[in-house]
Amino acid sequence: MHLNTWRNGMPDYHLSQLQGQMWVLDLKWLDFCSYDPRMQSGAPHLKLYCQRIARDEAYNAHLKSAVLKFLDDVEKEVGPYRKMGRKGESVRNE
Repeated sequence: MHLNTWRNGMPDYHLSQLQGQMWVLDLKWLDFCSYDPRMQSGAPHLKLYCQRIARDEAYNAHLKSAVLKFLDDVEKEVGPYRKMGRKGESVRNE
Protein backbone atom coordinates (compact mmCIF):
# COMPACT_ATOMS: atom_id res chain seq x y z
CA MET A 1 0.00 0.00 0.00
CA HIS A 2 2.70 2.48 1.01
CA LEU A 3 4.61 2.00 -2.26
CA ASN A 4 1.38 2.40 -4.21
CA THR A 5 0.94 5.75 -2.46
CA TRP A 6 4.43 6.77 -3.60
CA ARG A 7 3.50 5.73 -7.16
CA ASN A 8 -0.04 7.13 -7.37
CA GLY A 9 -0.47 9.69 -4.60
CA MET A 10 -3.03 9.64 -1.81
CA PRO A 11 -5.51 6.77 -2.24
CA ASP A 12 -9.02 7.93 -3.15
CA TYR A 13 -10.55 6.20 -0.13
CA HIS A 14 -9.04 8.93 2.08
CA LEU A 15 -10.71 11.76 0.15
CA SER A 16 -13.92 11.98 2.20
CA GLN A 17 -11.98 11.96 5.46
CA LEU A 18 -9.64 14.77 4.43
CA GLN A 19 -12.25 16.91 2.68
CA GLY A 20 -14.64 16.44 5.61
CA GLN A 21 -11.94 17.50 8.04
CA MET A 22 -11.25 20.62 5.98
CA TRP A 23 -15.00 21.37 5.85
CA VAL A 24 -15.54 20.97 9.60
CA LEU A 25 -12.37 22.82 10.62
CA ASP A 26 -12.65 25.42 7.82
CA LEU A 27 -9.17 24.69 6.46
CA LYS A 28 -7.81 25.50 3.01
CA TRP A 29 -5.48 22.49 2.85
CA LEU A 30 -4.17 19.45 4.74
CA ASP A 31 -1.06 17.35 4.45
CA PHE A 32 -1.74 13.67 3.85
CA CYS A 33 1.14 11.58 5.23
CA SER A 34 1.85 7.88 4.98
CA TYR A 35 4.61 6.25 7.02
CA ASP A 36 6.04 2.75 6.79
CA PRO A 37 8.97 1.95 9.11
CA ARG A 38 9.77 -1.18 7.09
CA MET A 39 11.32 0.95 4.34
CA GLN A 40 14.84 0.57 5.71
CA SER A 41 17.50 -0.93 3.56
CA GLY A 42 18.23 0.74 0.28
CA ALA A 43 15.45 3.34 0.46
CA PRO A 44 15.11 4.95 3.91
CA HIS A 45 13.90 8.15 2.22
CA LEU A 46 10.74 6.26 1.24
CA LYS A 47 9.60 5.73 4.86
CA LEU A 48 7.57 8.94 4.86
CA TYR A 49 5.31 10.19 2.06
CA CYS A 50 3.61 13.60 2.30
CA GLN A 51 1.19 15.24 -0.13
CA ARG A 52 -0.59 18.57 0.28
CA ILE A 53 -4.32 18.25 -0.45
CA ALA A 54 -6.30 21.39 -1.29
CA ARG A 55 -9.86 22.02 -0.19
CA ASP A 56 -12.40 21.17 -2.89
CA GLU A 57 -15.41 23.50 -2.51
CA ALA A 58 -17.63 21.50 -4.86
CA TYR A 59 -16.86 18.26 -3.01
CA ASN A 60 -17.51 19.92 0.34
CA ALA A 61 -20.83 21.35 -0.86
CA HIS A 62 -21.88 17.82 -1.85
CA LEU A 63 -20.61 16.43 1.46
CA LYS A 64 -22.49 19.09 3.45
CA SER A 65 -25.70 18.33 1.55
CA ALA A 66 -25.33 14.58 2.20
CA VAL A 67 -24.59 15.10 5.91
CA LEU A 68 -27.57 17.42 6.38
CA LYS A 69 -29.86 14.94 4.61
CA PHE A 70 -28.54 12.12 6.80
CA LEU A 71 -29.15 14.16 9.98
CA ASP A 72 -32.67 14.99 8.78
CA ASP A 73 -33.36 11.29 8.11
CA VAL A 74 -32.07 10.39 11.59
CA GLU A 75 -34.30 13.02 13.20
CA LYS A 76 -37.34 11.68 11.32
CA GLU A 77 -36.62 8.19 12.64
CA VAL A 78 -35.56 9.06 16.19
CA GLY A 79 -37.55 12.22 16.87
CA PRO A 80 -40.87 10.52 17.72
CA TYR A 81 -39.12 8.29 20.27
CA ARG A 82 -37.71 11.26 22.16
CA LYS A 83 -41.20 11.82 23.61
CA MET A 84 -41.55 8.26 24.90
CA GLY A 85 -40.66 7.03 28.36
CA ARG A 86 -38.59 3.98 29.14
CA LYS A 87 -41.42 1.49 28.73
CA GLY A 88 -43.08 3.21 25.82
CA GLU A 89 -45.31 5.55 27.82
CA SER A 90 -45.68 9.11 26.74
CA VAL A 91 -43.65 11.57 28.74
CA ARG A 92 -45.51 14.63 29.98
CA ASN A 93 -43.89 17.99 29.47
CA GLU A 94 -44.10 19.72 32.81
